[in-house]
Amino acid sequence: MIRIVAAILGFAFASPAAAQFYTGNKLHELCEKRNGISLGYAVAVSDWVMTEMRKDACIPDKVTTGQLHDIICGFLTNHPEARHDPAHFLGARALIEAFPCNK
Repeated sequence: MIRIVAAILGFAFASPAAAQFYTGNKLHELCEKRNGISLGYAVAVSDWVMTEMRKDACIPDKVTTGQLHDIICGFLTNHPEARHDPAHFLGARALIEAFPCNK
């Protein structure tokens, strides 16, 4: 659990500036429309997680874009208290919870 928190905090400080523009609230709005922006955001977050947090999240190769989208958007739906946080932070948290690596 400590590794997950450390990874998420590291992600928050190491992410590109462009990722800071969306909060969970904004991404949740986009998720409800299930448009290309929210689908692309889910893929981008999963690529980042697989590259930078591969010890914390083990996303299977056959996971689809739709599944990534549903996991991240479902997390936002189920955690309205956290939606003010940066969307990339919440997306990473969702994927780490959904696909934890077996330690």
